[in-house]
Amino acid sequence: MFTQLAPFLTIFVETDSGRTDGPASKLLRGDDWQAELTIERPQDDCQVLTLTITPQDTLRLKQLGLLFSPKLLPTGTRLIGFGGLQDANADAPLATKPQIGGFALGLLLPNADHWLLGVDAFYDLPSIFSLADGQLSAGWLGQGTISQATSWSWRLIRGKDLERLFDDYADSLTKDYPHYRRPRLDILTGWNSWDYYGGAISMQAVEKELRAIDQSPLRGKLTYFTLDMGWEEFWGDWRPNRRFPARLATIANRIKAHGLTPGLWLAPFQVGMFTELARFRPELFLHYRDTGTPIITSAGSPLGGMLLLDFAKPETQKLVTGWFRQFYDAGFRLFKIDYIYRDFLKSLDESDCPLASNAFAREILRTIRAGIGDDAVLINCGAPAEAALGLADSMRTSTDIHTFWGHVKNSTRQMFGRAWHHRRFWTCDPDFAIIRHSSNSLDKTPRNMPYRPTLQATRTNFWMAGPEANENELMTWLSVVRLLGGSIFLGDSLFRLQPAALETLAKLFPPLAHSVIPWTYLEDGLPNFWPGPRQLGVFNWSDQPTEVTIPAELRVPAQTTDFWSGKTVRTDRPLLLPVHSGTILTW
Repeated sequence: MFTQLAPFLTIFVETDSGRTDGPASKLLRGDDWQAELTIERPQDDCQVLTLTITPQDTLRLKQLGLLFSPKLLPTGTRLIGFGGLQDANADAPLATKPQIGGFALGLLLPNADHWLLGVDAFYDLPSIFSLADGQLSAGWLGQGTISQATSWSWRLIRGKDLERLFDDYADSLTKDYPHYRRPRLDILTGWNSWDYYGGAISMQAVEKELRAIDQSPLRGKLTYFTLDMGWEEFWGDWRPNRRFPARLATIANRIKAHGLTPGLWLAPFQVGMFTELARFRPELFLHYRDTGTPIITSAGSPLGGMLLLDFAKPETQKLVTGWFRQFYDAGFRLFKIDYIYRDFLKSLDESDCPLASNAFAREILRTIRAGIGDDAVLINCGAPAEAALGLADSMRTSTDIHTFWGHVKNSTRQMFGRAWHHRRFWTCDPDFAIIRHSSNSLDKTPRNMPYRPTLQATRTNFWMAGPEANENELMTWLSVVRLLGGSIFLGDSLFRLQPAALETLAKLFPPLAHSVIPWTYLEDGLPNFWPGPRQLGVFNWSDQPTEVTIPAELRVPAQTTDFWSGKTVRTDRPLLLPVHSGTILTW
C-alpha cells in the first residue's frame, strides 16, 4: 500500500471561488488553475509528495492539501500530534481542533512499520493536519497569493523505530530552512515570575525571591531569573513601570548581583491602543485592506484592544530591533517572546500586508534576533513552530500550567506530542515546575489570578476546572517535568514555601540531559510507565487507587528507591498507587 499511494489520496484546493476536490491520480482543474500531485521515492522507505498549483493569473488561496483514505489507517492506528497520542479511528480532539503549524505527525500502525508525515521545507503558509472519521487531512492553511506555478511538498517516511524516523526527518528538514541558525541546545534552568505573581510582579517581590534563592538549597542550581508580564508600562511601551526602578540596567544589575542571568518577557507584536506609539505612529501598524485604517483586535489579549505592528515594514523592523538592542545592552540575556498567536496572525487575512502568516511570524523573530544577537536565549512562547526553526533556542510545548489536575494531564499530553522536537530543533520548555498548595505555602491562594470555579475537568474543558491540585497531583507534575528532560523554570513564590517544598524542588537539579519517549507505554496520551537509564516513572492517572505490575521487559530490579522520598520500593510485587499520582523509581 505504501508503494501504491496515489489511489488512496484526494487533492483539495480552496480559493475565493470555493473548494474543489478530486483524485490525486489525475490532474485537478479549477476555473482558472490546475493542480497536480507527483510522488518521488528518493529512498525505499521514503516518498516525497509534491502538490503543484498552476494559476492562469493571480490566484488567492485559502487552503490546499491531501486527504488520506481511511483504508490507510487500520484499526489500532495511533497518531502523535500536538494534542498528544490518540486513536486514529476514535473521536479525537484533532477532529474538532486541527493541528496548525506543527511540522509533522507520527503514525503508529499495528503490526506494521510506523509512518511519519511532515512538511518538506519552510512555507509561507502554516501546515494543517486534521483527522475526522479515520480520514487524515494534511495541507496548508491561510490567505496566500500566487501568480505562477507553486509547489508544496510532504515527506512520508516509514520504519520500525519511530524515534529514528523523527531523527532522520529533523536532519532533512533543517537543510531546507532559510538562513538556518543552529540553536543553543543547553538545558535552561531558572525562576520566572508569571505562574505565581501573574502581572503583579514588583521590584520588592524580586528582591525577596532573590534572597530566598540565596538562602535555600536552590542556591547555585539556577541560571536565569526572568521577569514575566507585569514589569512593563504597557504593551508597546516597554519601559519599567512604577513598581520598578526607572532603568532596566538597574534591575538587571540587582539580579546579576545574586549570580543569576537576567531574563525578560515581551509581547512585541501588539501595541496598546492608548499608547503614544499607537497614537502618533499609525504608519507602523497593520491596516485593513478595505479601509486603510489600523487593525484593532482583542483576540487572545488579556488587556483589551491592541494594534498590531507590521513587520513587513523596514521602519517597524528598525524600531523593534532597537528595543531589543536596548534590553540586551541593559544586561538581559534571555527573552521570552509571547503572543505571536494564530488568533493574532489571522488578522493578516484582512490586512494590506503582503506576507502570509508563517513568513510574517518568522520576520518578527528574525527582527528580535537581530537585536539580541546569537548569544542571547530566545524562548518562543506561541509563535508557529514552523516559523521559529533556526531562530528560537527553546519552545513552549504546552499551554499554561496551573495548580489544577486538569492542567497537569493536558500539559502532559501536549508535551508528548512535541517531545520529539527536544534537542533536535530546540530545547523543549514544559512551562513551570510548581509545587505550591495550601498546605506547603504561606499563601493560601496558590493561583495567580481570580477565577470562577467550574465543574470537574474533562479532556476538552480543563482550564482551571475542578478542585485545585493536591500534593500527590503536583508531585506527579514534577515527575513529568523531570523525566521530559527539558528546561526547568520554577514558578512558585520561593520565600513563601516551606523548607520541605524547597528541598523537593532542589532535587530537580541538575536536569536530565536526555529523555526517552515512552511511546509503547502511552495510553490516552499519558504514560503508565516511563523508562530511562536506571530509572522508571510509574503513574496512575485514574480516579481510583490502582495496583500496577511493572512489565518484565523493563528489567527493573526487585529493590528500587523512590527518587523523591528516598524510601525503598519493592517492585517484585504489585505497587498500589494512590489516585492521581506518579513517582520516579531509581536504582
